[in-house]
Amino acid sequence: MANTPQRFLEKIREVKEKKLKELDLSNDRRIDNEEKLTEIPVEVLELEWLEVLNLSGNQLTTLPEALTRLQQLTFLNLSNNQLTTLPQALTCLQQLTSLNLSGNQLTTLPQALIRLQQLTTLNLSGNQLTTLPKAIARLQQLTTLDLGYNQFAKIPDVVFQLKALNQLLLCGLNLTELSESISQLEKLEYLNLFNNYLTSLPDRISNLKKLIFLRISGNKL
Repeated sequence: MANTPQRFLEKIREVKEKKLKELDLSNDRRIDNEEKLTEIPVEVLELEWLEVLNLSGNQLTTLPEALTRLQQLTFLNLSNNQLTTLPQALTCLQQLTSLNLSGNQLTTLPQALIRLQQLTTLNLSGNQLTTLPKAIARLQQLTTLDLGYNQFAKIPDVVFQLKALNQLLLCGLNLTELSESISQLEKLEYLNLFNNYLTSLPDRISNLKKLIFLRISGNKL
């Protein structure tokens, strides 16, 4: 752990000594880069009882295969790093219910993401995604999906197959139209369309009987 900041060393030791289930190694933007992690410390990967791991705001570019050792993880926050790809190891964490990958440099997602069958919350905002793997339709426990600020030319059709969704965020996607297929998401309660180029909404949006929040500001309506 020679390159691990002292404040993180102390947190890791505390979690190890007390067998704590949560570890927060996150940073905010005010922290100097030399105080940020460029890789996940090996010692973290030995904490096999961890359920919550927050690595937000570091400078991670890759994830180690040994990540598979953390089989008890239910919450993993990798937001605001420099990830360009996701290893198969990540998809082996099959107890995950919440995965935050926002603010990275991802251009694709692995098909194997469908292994995460317990996933209820997936944040992919602020990446470089242009498509989603069709297999994502099999994540039928997913209730919250954030696709904002990516490079989609339109909403991927697979999104409309996620029947359990009750929160869908589609901010900043330069969308010019919203598909009538949105009406298929019958459990949707929260729909955020902020900062697009929509000039109208589909008639079938009125079929979303459970919708209680609709944000359409920042469009051309």
